[in-house]
Amino acid sequence: MIHSIRALLIEDNPGDIRLIQEMLYEADPTGCEVTVFDRLAEGRAALEAGVYDVVLLDLTLPDSVGLETLSCLCPGVTAVAVIVLTGLDDEATAVEALRKGAQDYLVKDRTTPEVLRCSIRYAIERKRVEQALLDRERELEAQTRDLEEVNAALKVLLKQREADKTELEERLVFNFRELVKPLLEKLKTSGLDQRQKGFLEIVETQLNDILSPFLRGVSQGYLKLTPTEIQVANLVKHGKSTKEIASLMNLSARTVEVNRNNIRKKIGITNKKVNLRTYLLSIR
Repeated sequence: MIHSIRALLIEDNPGDIRLIQEMLYEADPTGCEVTVFDRLAEGRAALEAGVYDVVLLDLTLPDSVGLETLSCLCPGVTAVAVIVLTGLDDEATAVEALRKGAQDYLVKDRTTPEVLRCSIRYAIERKRVEQALLDRERELEAQTRDLEEVNAALKVLLKQREADKTELEERLVFNFRELVKPLLEKLKTSGLDQRQKGFLEIVETQLNDILSPFLRGVSQGYLKLTPTEIQVANLVKHGKSTKEIASLMNLSARTVEVNRNNIRKKIGITNKKVNLRTYLLSIR
C-alpha cells in the first residue's frame, strides 16, 4: 500500500496524466497525493517551493526532450526519488537514466498499477537509504577533518613540549656546571675536616645522580659550550640559518660563524663531513 505519498508528476500529455492518476488510484485510492505540471521549469520550481517524496518524470516535454530533461532536474533534486515514466522503450536510454540519478525507468504502455506502486515504494526507500549513506559519509568526512586538525595541533604541542623539555634540561645542566660545581670545588679546598668532606661528597654524589638522566643526553663537548654557544646551538637545532641566528641574537653573521666553528671543535666534529644540525639533533 502507498501511504501519504506526495508525488510530483511532470507530464504534458493529458491522456497519460489521466492514465497515471487512474493507476495510482487503483493501487491505493487514498494513499497518493499527485501534483501535475506540464513543463520542466514549472516542475523544478514546485520542487524548490514544496516537499515531495517522488517525481514521476516524462522525458518528452515542451521545454525539454530526452535525457537532458533528467539532467536538468536531478541537480536540484537531492533528497527526492525520481522515476522516469516515458513512452520510449529503449534499454540504453534506461541504463543512462539510472546513471544520471533516476531510481527507476518505466515504459508507460508496459506499466501496471501494481508495477507503479512497487516502483514508487522501492524508489522512495532506495533514495532514503542513499541519502542516509550520503549524510553519514559527509559526517565522517567532517569528523576526519576535525581529527586531522586535532592531530596537527597535538603534533605542534608535542614538538613544543619536547623543545621546552630540551631547553629545561640544558639550562639545568648549564646552571649546575656554571653555578653549583664551582662552589663545590671551592669547598673541597677550603680546609674542611673529614666529617665535612664526607658530607660534601654525599651532596656531590646526590647532585650527580639527580643530573645523570640529563647528562646522558648531552655530549661532553656540549657541556663545554659557553652560554652564547649554547644559544647558537639551540637555534641551529631548530633549523635557523646563520643570517636568522644573527638577527635573533643581535650578532653579526661573522660572530655566529665563529660560534658555530667553536661548537664543532668542542663536540669533536671539526674537519668532518657532518652536518652540525644533524649531529646536534642526534645527541638528544
